[in-house]
Amino acid sequence: MPEEFEGDLAGAVFWGADMKGATFRDVDLTGTRISHAWLVDVEVDALVDRLVVNGVDVTAYVNERDPWYPLRTMLTPPDVAGVLATWEALEQVWAPVIARVEAMAESTQRRSVDGEWSCAVRDGVYTVLEEEFWHHRYAVRDLAIIERGGAR
Repeated sequence: MPEEFEGDLAGAVFWGADMKGATFRDVDLTGTRISHAWLVDVEVDALVDRLVVNGVDVTAYVNERDPWYPLRTMLTPPDVAGVLATWEALEQVWAPVIARVEAMAESTQRRSVDGEWSCAVRDGVYTVLEEEFWHHRYAVRDLAIIERGGAR
C-alpha cells in the first residue's frame, strides 16, 4: 500500500527503489541527480531553472514552450516591487478562472479536482492565513521586545 511521506529527505539516496506511479508534490528537488533509472511516461510540471537530460541541457527548450514560464520566473521576487508585480500578474492570470468558477453552481465550486482544494476551501484557507499573518507579525515583534528585556 502506498504511503505518504513528509519531512526532510535532503541528501537521501534511493537505491533500487521501485517508485512507479510515485507523485512528488510541492517538493524541492534542487540538486537532485537521477542515474541508471527508467523514466517512462513521466510528467514534470514545475519551475525549471536547469534541467539536463542524458547530458543535454533542455532548460531553454522546456521554458520557451511553457505557457506559465513568464509567471514562474516571478515566483521568487528579490524586493517589494517584485512581490507587487508578481501579485498583479497572478491576479491577471487567475481572474478569468475565478470568474468562471463564480458562475458555476455552488456544489460545483465545492468540488475538488485532481486532489486540489475546492475553490470554497481554498478561499477559506487564504482568509485564515491572511488573518494569521498579522497576528503572527505582531507576536514576533512582541516576543523580540520581551527577549531584549525591553518594554513596549
